[in-house]
Amino acid sequence: MYFSRKCFADWHRSRFGAQVARIERQLARSPENVEVRSRLLLAYSKELARCNRTTLKGTAPLAPCSDFLELVHLHGMEFLKASLEASTAKRIQSVMDTLLDLKDFQLYPLIARFAVTLARHEESLSEFDWKGELQERATMFHYETALQLLKSVKCLEEAQEVFDEAVSLERGGQRMIAWTKLWQTPSVYVRGLRPVSAWWEATDLPLAEVLEENMSAIRSELQGLLEKGGQMIVDPAYPRLTSMGDWDVIRLYYNKHWDPTAVALAPKTTELLRDKLPGASNGLPYIHYNTEEVCFFRMTPGTRVMMHSGGCNARLNLSLGLLGCSDSFIEVAGEERRWRNGEMLAFDDSCDHSARHDGEEDRWVLTVGVMHPDLVERPEIFRDVGQWRSEYESFGPEVWEKKHA
Repeated sequence: MYFSRKCFADWHRSRFGAQVARIERQLARSPENVEVRSRLLLAYSKELARCNRTTLKGTAPLAPCSDFLELVHLHGMEFLKASLEASTAKRIQSVMDTLLDLKDFQLYPLIARFAVTLARHEESLSEFDWKGELQERATMFHYETALQLLKSVKCLEEAQEVFDEAVSLERGGQRMIAWTKLWQTPSVYVRGLRPVSAWWEATDLPLAEVLEENMSAIRSELQGLLEKGGQMIVDPAYPRLTSMGDWDVIRLYYNKHWDPTAVALAPKTTELLRDKLPGASNGLPYIHYNTEEVCFFRMTPGTRVMMHSGGCNARLNLSLGLLGCSDSFIEVAGEERRWRNGEMLAFDDSCDHSARHDGEEDRWVLTVGVMHPDLVERPEIFRDVGQWRSEYESFGPEVWEKKHA
């Protein structure tokens, strides 16, 4: 048994050792059983995560974490092999999701291999044949996942190899993935936009001026909202992306809808922005439910938000510092800038970004996601994608004909 050989002699005294022994006996009887192999992999992975947490607390772990890591990789590759032979892509995805929930950076290179395996799978590749460019296609989604994981742990050579493989992919004699930068790899990539710029000047975006001019009113309304119990409608923003602390959100506008509860608590901010989101006000289709969005985001002291990116290059973010922005930072495409109370930061949501808050009080910003100005000015881009369907909704000729009427 792997565990008894590798880790410690009296493994049977441990609950974990007994669990692994039981699974290994099942595997010995049925070595091709993908389900059993996945249980063994997850058992070692969870113990690795527990081992790392124990070590951070200064407590001696059950066995050296490096032993568990070696076993995780061994069983991970055996699981992948068995899964491919059994053509069980869904099971690979399920195991990936469980491993990601452990938030253990040591597992990221292995999970990235899982993602690349899924990207190459014919079940994923076939989506290029029937889905349009504005829809999420599995191969791009899985390549994006692999790249985010590898970049997060600074495996940049491996990330570059995956990137090169992705952009060279052909199907039916055509290149399928049009990414141009390693730091901008969304799962939906709209062709025809200007060359990517990670950071934008706020003066280039009309809505930024509106927000800055009304900053005092927005901040006062947020303070009043919090005093009136606004904390009760705070939700975790994206829990899988938070390695430390809490990153929370109050969504005013999302899914092409103003939330009535939040709006009642922030009527002035709502009224200020209701008719000013460029995509919605021009009747343009959204790529995802959050192509445009209005949110208050909170980070508690010590929070770390891991590197991530938006799912499409059709969105820019305007982030207005409101409260507690001292010692709060965001890094976009490798360049770090500081949030400041009353000041605006503007960046491309599809570029890699991460954040940290080293201040001593909660940090609050208003983030307004807006449709890329090139799509607003040239809606015929929606026509040229071929299929008039995005990941979020269907649309028709009225989208571009209205602009030129």
